[in-house]
Amino acid sequence: MTFAQDGFAIAPLFGPDEVAELRGAVSEHMDRTARALLKPYGETEFDAPFDQRLEKIAAEDQSFAGLLGTAVATDAHRSSAITRLAEDPRLEALASGFCGLPISQKIFRMRLNCSALTGKRQGWHSDVARVDDTACSQLVITAWIPLSDAGPDSGGLEFVRGRRDAPVSHDETGGKFLIDQQELDKAEKATPLVLAGQCLFMDRFTPHRAVENHSGRTRWSLVVWMKADRLPTYV
Repeated sequence: MTFAQDGFAIAPLFGPDEVAELRGAVSEHMDRTARALLKPYGETEFDAPFDQRLEKIAAEDQSFAGLLGTAVATDAHRSSAITRLAEDPRLEALASGFCGLPISQKIFRMRLNCSALTGKRQGWHSDVARVDDTACSQLVITAWIPLSDAGPDSGGLEFVRGRRDAPVSHDETGGKFLIDQQELDKAEKATPLVLAGQCLFMDRFTPHRAVENHSGRTRWSLVVWMKADRLPTYV
């Protein structure tokens, strides 16, 4: 598997201590949000294991579980620990090596795939859905770093193999740009196992989606979208 051939590749990045920092930042943000709301804190599964808290809350209160997940996805990236690791020079060096360009800007967020919140799973798309003069078109590579082992049954990502020089056609669906499943029916696909702290890099036009999570645990990940001052040259 090579990035140039497949449009994605996996590389080692963060060790157990750094993964623990990211998990701690997510837990702290959920806790901070839960304490600020009117729901009694004792009913927010505050003592549940890191990747089971949302699952346990959702069994009784899907709306509250979704709210905590949205809070993390919207705001937790401002944590000093998450910011420091998203800006880690090792990450930028690996990304530059794969895309062949110096990175000029990063955008990063926490993302989740919760067994109990299936509506939050992302359908087929590429991170650059269309080439135009918008800022999104300047994205050249994405880094996806799970905080627990993620694969075919535990909320990993499924990819269409093959690096492309243009995006597959997307349609706007419910405010999102998604690829019609039929466009990809005959394409070769892969759902690699990515261990906690490893980094999966994907090209700007590589179609991917989050697979169904059967693990009963929430899969959290740090996603870093990276831009360059010029765009890749495809050969």
